[in-house]
Amino acid sequence: MDEQTLKELYKFALGRGWHLIEAKWSHRGKASLLSHSVNVMGIAERLAELEGLSEKEKKLACLLAFLHDIGKEHPKFRNKKEFTHKDLREKLSDGKTIEEVVIDLLERLGLSEDEINSILDMLPYGAIEDMNHFECMLEPRRGKDFPKVRRIVHEDADRLASLKRLEDVERHPHLESDDSLKLTYHSVNVVRGILTSILHRALHRLYEDAGWHPIVFFPEGTIYVGKDVKDLEKKFDDIEEYIARELRFFIHERSEDGEVGRKAVGVIVQTVIPAPEYLYISEHTVRDFWDAIRQQRSIDNPNVERISGISESEAKELIGLYNLLIYLTEVVKQCTDDYKDEIAKDVFKKAFESEFPNVPADVLECIISSKIANTKPIDEKMRVAKLFRNGLETKVRERLLDDVVSKFKNITNELRGFGEKYYGIDYDGVARELMKDISYPCFKVETDVWDAYIEGKKRGTPLCILCSNRAETEAIASIVGKAESFTNFMRGGSKIGGGNKYRICSLCELESKLRSLSMSSKEYVEYYLIPQISISPLGMEEWEKIIELRCNWLFNHDLELSDLIINDMDRFNNRSVDVLVEIRENAIKRKNVRRRVENALKSYIRREYGGDVSSFLSDVEVSSLDEAVDKYLKGELDITTQFDYLTLHLITPNYVMMSHPKESDREDANYLRYLFRMLLMSRLFGASVILKEIQCEPLTQKVSKGAVYVGLSLGLKKALDKLGIRTDNGWVGIEDTDKALLKLSAIIQLFYIMRGVQIDKKGLLLEIVNNPPGRVVCDIVNALQKTKKFGRNDILKSIKLLNLMEETV
Repeated sequence: MDEQTLKELYKFALGRGWHLIEAKWSHRGKASLLSHSVNVMGIAERLAELEGLSEKEKKLACLLAFLHDIGKEHPKFRNKKEFTHKDLREKLSDGKTIEEVVIDLLERLGLSEDEINSILDMLPYGAIEDMNHFECMLEPRRGKDFPKVRRIVHEDADRLASLKRLEDVERHPHLESDDSLKLTYHSVNVVRGILTSILHRALHRLYEDAGWHPIVFFPEGTIYVGKDVKDLEKKFDDIEEYIARELRFFIHERSEDGEVGRKAVGVIVQTVIPAPEYLYISEHTVRDFWDAIRQQRSIDNPNVERISGISESEAKELIGLYNLLIYLTEVVKQCTDDYKDEIAKDVFKKAFESEFPNVPADVLECIISSKIANTKPIDEKMRVAKLFRNGLETKVRERLLDDVVSKFKNITNELRGFGEKYYGIDYDGVARELMKDISYPCFKVETDVWDAYIEGKKRGTPLCILCSNRAETEAIASIVGKAESFTNFMRGGSKIGGGNKYRICSLCELESKLRSLSMSSKEYVEYYLIPQISISPLGMEEWEKIIELRCNWLFNHDLELSDLIINDMDRFNNRSVDVLVEIRENAIKRKNVRRRVENALKSYIRREYGGDVSSFLSDVEVSSLDEAVDKYLKGELDITTQFDYLTLHLITPNYVMMSHPKESDREDANYLRYLFRMLLMSRLFGASVILKEIQCEPLTQKVSKGAVYVGLSLGLKKALDKLGIRTDNGWVGIEDTDKALLKLSAIIQLFYIMRGVQIDKKGLLLEIVNNPPGRVVCDIVNALQKTKKFGRNDILKSIKLLNLMEETV
């Protein structure tokens, strides 16, 4: 399907409210008419390609698939009532019958009269009365019949897009349109996040290498179409290798951008190397590790208040050198002391003596024997640091520290093989553990016999509190995002202390470490985008196009987006993606936006380039900082600034996972803003959006039962009830999306008006909802009087917004 036709179809569907009509519903999930139609079209397009249909037949199949359920626009269907083809002759609110609407659309798309009649003859309109519904069309036939197109759309694509569970495909393992094409699937029992995405990718690659094509995606698995079952079964022997390879690729890909090595750096007074597995991955990670250490205050500008008898400058130089030696000692200790590896010790001695031939042997012995530590007395620190400095060739402090760090990189690289052996990631071991998460097909995986009940009676619970697998390690509280003093994860709630710690499995521990590679904040909100039941390859392509627009921009422009939704919802519906592009282009011209970006870039240049603007401009291929700002705002400059932007952790055909720093406001008030953004994402992606309150909690047994899901506190539920936004067990329904967006847009607009007149207090978003409208207007008037401004426009706009909040439609 070409891009322009796809745009026209989206405009048509959004303009007619397909995103608000439930086409599929059950206790296993719900899907909008728009989502379902795009999925059927995507599956039909892929099947038409696999079965070798002509270009004309593929076009007809796509359009027939997109329009196959158009009858569900009918009011009877929307009220969950049965209707017949006679009802389709009734005129809708726009004065046209559904058939007339279809003809108008197809004529705009440039189809010939014969092609239009052929689609009309094959169109069931969604009024399914029996299995031969497509044979019961209005007579006489007006166009050429395309039986293979009909079978692909009605008997295969629609059926596959309507499945509520992966395993339902077992009832019909063959395609009706081509008996030689078979169906199979893979599924997992725990959707962890990053690790499960790696597992999905590995399985996708395995199936594709065996000649099977992914065609329908669920959060927990994928349906494939192919022919040769024997080739596929042979490939299953290599599944461990596929998973290990995908995991290695994921980590090594990220080791190139500098973050992996930095995550191995700890605080000098705590754990010096908290993630040693990230240090020894490659020469890149070793370099990034020491570069990050060089930038630390404990090295560059340490506290020397307790040191007397020498100048402040000399004291900082000596303490900085000693702290560098602490990090080197920890590196050596990891490769030697714990395992008494004499070979590693000899390698270190030779490397150290080669890099520092004039440093006394006493310093070398202190490192090997682990006598260099932050707990040593100041006098001892100064003694060792002076011995070390006296043996160095460089004497100027800044160059001296740079020179030492450069040589420590070389020494660490000599030890990298030993560090990787003892602390590196066991890719094959993780792959074997991940295989246990696969529920279908069943692989032979060795598992220990283990009595959870008896072990549980001895000490807390041995089950992983996140996924209920066997717990193998203790976890810090930040992994689950709760205070460490108390948790309800334990049986009946339990005080945390002594041996009664959080217990998690090795996979959940690794999951938390993998997420740390891209998280910009310890306090963050986590979102999952999952398909409304399922998604086709075409739907996935749409996700990718939208994500290219940089979702973090969406999360930082509540004011512009809420204003657009209130003032021109029709334009917002006429292809939401285009609207976002337009808003972004307008933002490029705004001075305050440009000023913020310019300041962020200057901070980045100071941090990464030592203030050298010309080197930065050369690297990003622009001639001025102003051009760099333009490039950044257009999404063409891939750098990490200090903005609290959304982090897109990963994207797979099965789900998307994102995180964003928490707002600095009361939790219930924050949730109103989160809900607004989630509804926007649901609209843009044609997906369901889930907010996860517990960090690293797996997405287990979560099916799409609406547009968005949030865990409802009592305060938030009262606020949504007052706004007339219905919720069902935390889900905002598909049909309520636009209504909820309008109401929340009004609240956000009022919030910015009140902030603009200097009303700024915690929980303001929630107060706007809970206070009577007159009270809100009075607060604005009083604030204007204090500032001696007459804001007539602000008052009138506030009244309009409050009326919008009060509307029940």
